[in-house]
Amino acid sequence: MNSTADAEWELPTEPAARLEWLKSRETEDMRAKLGLGICYAQGFPGLLTRDPVTAVRYFREAAEAGCEEAAAQLALFHLSGDDQGGVQVDAEEGARWLKQAADRDHPEALHHLGMLHREGLGLERDLAKAVKCFQRAATLGHVASIYQFGVCKANGEGTLREMPWAVQCFAEAAERGDLDAMHDLAMCYKLGLGGVPKDPKMAVKWFRRGADLGSAPCENQVGQCYLHGVGLRQQPKEAARWLGAAAVRGHVEAAWCMGQLYALGCGVPRDEAAAARCYAAAAEGGHPAASHNLASAYAVGAGVPRDLERAVRWFEAAARGGVAAARESLQELGAEVKKQEARREISDAYEERWSTFVARAGVEGGIPVTAADLPVPDDRTLRAMLSAPCDDMHAEVLARWSVARFDAAFRTRMDPAELTAALAVVEQVTARINGMSEVLAAPPPVPPPSSKKAPLKKTSSGRGMGSPSSSKGGVSAGAPAAAGPATDAKRRPTVPTPPDAGTAAAGGASKAARGLKNAAAAAEAAVAAYAAAEAAAAAAKSVDADVS
Repeated sequence: MNSTADAEWELPTEPAARLEWLKSRETEDMRAKLGLGICYAQGFPGLLTRDPVTAVRYFREAAEAGCEEAAAQLALFHLSGDDQGGVQVDAEEGARWLKQAADRDHPEALHHLGMLHREGLGLERDLAKAVKCFQRAATLGHVASIYQFGVCKANGEGTLREMPWAVQCFAEAAERGDLDAMHDLAMCYKLGLGGVPKDPKMAVKWFRRGADLGSAPCENQVGQCYLHGVGLRQQPKEAARWLGAAAVRGHVEAAWCMGQLYALGCGVPRDEAAAARCYAAAAEGGHPAASHNLASAYAVGAGVPRDLERAVRWFEAAARGGVAAARESLQELGAEVKKQEARREISDAYEERWSTFVARAGVEGGIPVTAADLPVPDDRTLRAMLSAPCDDMHAEVLARWSVARFDAAFRTRMDPAELTAALAVVEQVTARINGMSEVLAAPPPVPPPSSKKAPLKKTSSGRGMGSPSSSKGGVSAGAPAAAGPATDAKRRPTVPTPPDAGTAAAGGASKAARGLKNAAAAAEAAVAAYAAAEAAAAAAKSVDADVS
């Protein structure tokens, strides 16, 4: 194309005029086809609907006419695809068009061709060819290729490992605005790599420059510097601010660090739920330590509902990632998971059988008609009754079964250990219903003020005056002393008079009502005892045989 034609190639700035101008030249200038391809690839709101298929057609016509830019654009369409526009991913086709553009020293095509050689996409993986592509594009001024050539030199990929050369590439690309180069150059200053003296302040300078431009890795490193006081004064709040910004952008390590900060309350208020959310985000991104933290949270219910199955899944992920402690945690959690599965089976049996048992017992309004009307439950129903959450009606039914009735009904039908556990539950519930929990929880009697004083004389019943009697005896603080035997009338309190039968009955009813409120605690204590009994019964395999 001659210079006159080049001088005439000035695109109008107004979209409608530009589109008309390009269409008027599409048959005579391949650059017009390239321009139309770009217009259809981008679209103009209210003027031109985005149309990837038409864009690909124009790019192909221009590329076949020898336009390397069109070949590069066509290659990128095939490499990335556009499902909404009907263009499918085709790495081999994309590589073919990249080669055509790269042969004409198109810098962007050379860069992407090098990436394909490095990853082995559409081409055979060849690190040496990748390095040649990056180096050629770098000499043409392609900034990203300058950085990638430095990466190859730093890692010894397809070329000799030469850190000083790598640092030089990072510095050049960073000065020209490459965010990844800013991060890696800062890391060289932070760690003292590639012959660069360790310089925390210079590292912070480049981290901060990249962070200000929106680089999540640089934001993470600024946060780390504030957290550990590297090149900056240690400020946990500033660390949390920068780490949080990086985590929002999807940086996995930053999300894990934020989880640690929330768990410890460092720089942010302590919040187990927020910590668990951060651990989850990092674990989903493949961070092994975060997987371990998330599993631990599920194992104990810290910030999330306790879920042993999820705990096992994340411990396994952490173990695959090389966290040695995760393997130990899995072993410890195995027995607990089995117990949870057993409790789930018991709960299912309870839901099915408890309602039938209560219906047959004639329970109305939570109170059985009479104790004698209660049917004898089968073994599975009994186990469900003993281990299920204990509400008022449940406690009332169990309380009506005396220890003697359980012993008589199940002595020949239960394993001895299981029977012992069942009797213990009945005793606990019965004690609560009868108000005995208050007696057991009563404080010990107040001892005499001095051991040198004369001991209290025994009464005819054989108990000391300060000893608890069968009717809640003991010294009552602040109670006036009644007249006793003449010899000790001034020094000894009087044994409280037992209440009459009516008062005792009223007190028992009141205690029974309060006992019902506490029955759930007794059932919770029974779960552990029942788990041991269930294991013994399963080993002996005697219970199921008796039931059948």
